[in-house]
Amino acid sequence: MRLALALMMCLQENDVRRLASDRDPDARVRAVETLRCGKDLKALLPFLGDEHPRVRARAIQALAGAGGLEELAGPGLSNPRPLVRQGICEALGRARCRASVPALLGRLADPDPGVRARAAEALGEAGDPSVADRLAEAFRRNHDWGTRAFSLEALTRLAPEKARPLLPPASDDPSYQVRMVAAESLPRAGGMGTYPLLPGFLEDPDWRVRVSAIGACLEIRQREVVGWLVDRLGREKGRLRWDILVALHDLTGKDLGLEARPWSTWWEANRETFQPGPRPKKGQGAAPDAGSTRASFFKVPILSDRIVFILDLSGSMRDPSPEAPLTKLDAARRGMLETIRALDADTRFGIIGLGADEDGEYSMREKKTWRGRLALLPASAAARADAEGFIRRLEAKGWTNLYDALEYAFTDPEVDTVFLYSDGGASRGIFFANGEILEHVARMNRFRKIVIHTVEVPGERNPADNRRLLARLAEESGGTSRLHGKK
Repeated sequence: MRLALALMMCLQENDVRRLASDRDPDARVRAVETLRCGKDLKALLPFLGDEHPRVRARAIQALAGAGGLEELAGPGLSNPRPLVRQGICEALGRARCRASVPALLGRLADPDPGVRARAAEALGEAGDPSVADRLAEAFRRNHDWGTRAFSLEALTRLAPEKARPLLPPASDDPSYQVRMVAAESLPRAGGMGTYPLLPGFLEDPDWRVRVSAIGACLEIRQREVVGWLVDRLGREKGRLRWDILVALHDLTGKDLGLEARPWSTWWEANRETFQPGPRPKKGQGAAPDAGSTRASFFKVPILSDRIVFILDLSGSMRDPSPEAPLTKLDAARRGMLETIRALDADTRFGIIGLGADEDGEYSMREKKTWRGRLALLPASAAARADAEGFIRRLEAKGWTNLYDALEYAFTDPEVDTVFLYSDGGASRGIFFANGEILEHVARMNRFRKIVIHTVEVPGERNPADNRRLLARLAEESGGTSRLHGKK
């Protein structure tokens, strides 16, 4: 093993320099894990600028959990490499290191927008309200969406009353991410005087802002928001129509379906007297009835019209499925074909397969993607026939790389829903530890709002952790998780 000796002793400076340039990211990760048990934290700084996300993430994690991190704020934040400065900001934020607040404030004027954004985020996590005016200034003076969005978010957390004057200009920001944060800030920082901004967010041209606005309605829980949601229900389609139904069900306790007319009739009769009750505790109360849908994915109703289907094509999919004598891949093909044939013509969809070679690379990604590249196409008769041919040709081989496939699906800005069919956890990829997958998918989804539905095909070799990973991917994105074959 290349690092057998390194794991037995603290690495010297020349060893760190050599290993930081090793082509194998797993070797560099092992070096980080060895360094974290040593006393020279400064030796970890070069790994914050590593080209591989997993190496950077492990270095940030190591620094955030180490004592004396504030001593690295100076050298880390003055490093010429932006990735290193971003990494030390993130580590300081995770550690909630108040002693480093002055140094982080200086980075709000960093020439790199990524560093400015990470500094604003870290200041919000550090929890010092005295920085509120500087965050407001950073919001006003900068034009990049990252600095503006994270400054507003941090300000809302630390000093809501000082965030309030920024909400009107943020509601007109050219970047949808800033408008998202503004919508999400209304329940905490808005106050009754700014709630009239909410209808504008519900009408926003970007669907992700509208999703944030629907979530804000749930938190505000004022009578007016029910009327705004009822009005919007008839003008949305696809997944956002379902999001509004879920919100109305939560606010009113009523289950009147996806059609707007019953809700409008009820609201006309009750608008003067109705008052929303407290929000139900998590796990309490049944979800509204989606009604019958023409298409489903392994019994999960399809309510979106902008979908990516992800099918596991790793070698374990050659194992027997619960539907003997079919293999797991046979079962995946059969279910996927049923889904494709039932899609409405105006549904736009794409299909990708996941898999990795021995080195963890998402090998031949284009060959595992319908039509060679990810793009959502209308489910016309010709497209459905072409997709069926692609599904029939799929083969199972290689390793499981859940994260890489999800990251790929997230690259299409149209996608609002992912359906993932897999026999479980990851064995290769950019990230393959369950905790890291969940953390970094959540980071990707912060400004995407994609719902992930997961279906696990059971097998004798499926560890329980696999099911927990798929269940949490769904839960944390607002999706559904189910076991294939279970009624």
